[in-house]
This record gives sequence, C-alpha cells and structure tokens, in this order.
Amino acid sequence: MPVFAKTALLAAAAVAALGTAGAASAQSFDASTVYLKAFGGATWPSGDDESVRFRGTNVGRVDLNYDTGYTLGLAAGFSPMPNIGLEFEYAYRNADYDGEIRFNDGERFKGDGTAKVNALMVNALYNFTGLANPQVVPYVGAGIGAAQLDYEGDTSTWNFAYQAIAGVGYEVAPQWTIYGEGRWFGTTDTKVWLGDGLATDLSYGTFDLLIGAKYQF
Repeated sequence: MPVFAKTALLAAAAVAALGTAGAASAQSFDASTVYLKAFGGATWPSGDDESVRFRGTNVGRVDLNYDTGYTLGLAAGFSPMPNIGLEFEYAYRNADYDGEIRFNDGERFKGDGTAKVNALMVNALYNFTGLANPQVVPYVGAGIGAAQLDYEGDTSTWNFAYQAIAGVGYEVAPQWTIYGEGRWFGTTDTKVWLGDGLATDLSYGTFDLLIGAKYQF
C-alpha cells in the first residue's frame, strides 16, 4: 500500500500549528470558542499486499481488497482565533474485504470479513475567512494520532495514524455550520495476528467523503 507522503508532511505541519495556536489560546479562550462536530460518509480503503510470517519466518503473502465502506465520527474543539481550529476527534471506519493468503508451498486460503478501524486524532484546521460571502468558509487541515485495526477479531496494537483534510463549511445559523470534506487517512505498518501463529504487518489507508454539522457555543 502506498504511503501518503503529502499527508505525512501535512501532519507535521499540524504539530507546528498546535504549538502556535496553543500559545494564542491562553489569551483568547472562552466558552464561545468551543465547538462540537459530528460527521459521517463513505470511505474507500486501498488494497494491501504484505508478507506473512510464522514465528518470524516468511511463509507467504496476504492480499486484501476492500469494498466501499463508511466512516462515522465525533470531534470537540476550540477556535483560539477565527481562522484556526484545534480539535480532538474519534473516528470509526468500517469496510468489507476479500482476502487471500498465498503460502510459499503453493497452498492458498481465501476468506472475507469486515475491517474495523478505531482512530483517535488531534487535528489542526485553517479556515479561509474574509471571503465575499462570510457564510461560506473553505478550510484545510491535518491530524496525527493513533489507530487500531480489527479484522474479524484479529486485532492490531494501536499505531501511528495521520490524515489530511480539505472541505468547505456553510453557516446556516449563528451557531450552526454544515460542511462537506474530503480526507486522506493512513497508518504506518502495524502487526496483525492471523491465527495459528501467523502474523503480518498491515497498513491502512483510505479516501473519505464526509458530510457533517458543527455547533459553536
């Protein structure tokens, strides 16, 4: 599976943004800067092809292909400045897959199931304010965090995750905004146990199209 290099760079930028905006928040934080978000939509995971090991010895390969799935999530954040948002997010991704293990001795085993991914992320967002229509606010952002993969009970440890975000919001009321966005989400390799002493290192990457609602206190 390809590593999302651009996403990783944006995730690094998010860390810098957290430090900059964090200093500003000490002076500008109040209840009106706090917001809550809920979102959901479709997710398209990328396929994966990795080696399979038995007690550290390479014994074959596993190939995974995914169907279109869905993403659901919640986030809580605050805006230390009108064009900056910092938030903590939980997201759940679910997608069916078809898999095949090809052993070096020629034996093959096929199976299918559902991949479930839990992710805890810290995001930094930049809002493009000051446009001709103040109700329309495009934004970009990035996040870093941790994710856990679950393949029909074969669960990984929590591992590093990152994402890039781009979207546009529309203010429908003074405290309510609806928005649509695209995301590129990925994880680094993480060990997943396949049963019978077999293990593999899987990474997980998706493109998501989401809609959501934001309530600003």
